[in-house]
Amino acid sequence: MEKLQGGVLIIGSLLWQDHLGRRNNTIRKDWRRKHLIESRKLKVLAPMRYGRLSDDDVFTMVFANSVRYKSGHAFIVPFKNDFTDVRQLAIECSELSKAEGLNGRFLKSTKGAP
Repeated sequence: MEKLQGGVLIIGSLLWQDHLGRRNNTIRKDWRRKHLIESRKLKVLAPMRYGRLSDDDVFTMVFANSVRYKSGHAFIVPFKNDFTDVRQLAIECSELSKAEGLNGRFLKSTKGAP
């Protein structure tokens, strides 16, 4: 069975903020420690801009083709675990969505996903 490697393109607070919402939780820090190899993060250019106001009244970044020639810096951070099927990738996406405050609902629908 062939194994696939993956990672996350991170452009904001998911990389440097330990909490989400309440400052006393460590959901993002725990997710990074459990799922990512932070020591292997790679800085890349990405077409991003400040795009929306978050629930905490903080402007968050979004990707936009309109700024592809004025790229900002992002990081690709590899997952700790390899994948042998789409279900394992869906589980990683679900865990990522929890760190982003989406409560595991990152994917609209995937057959066999958690």
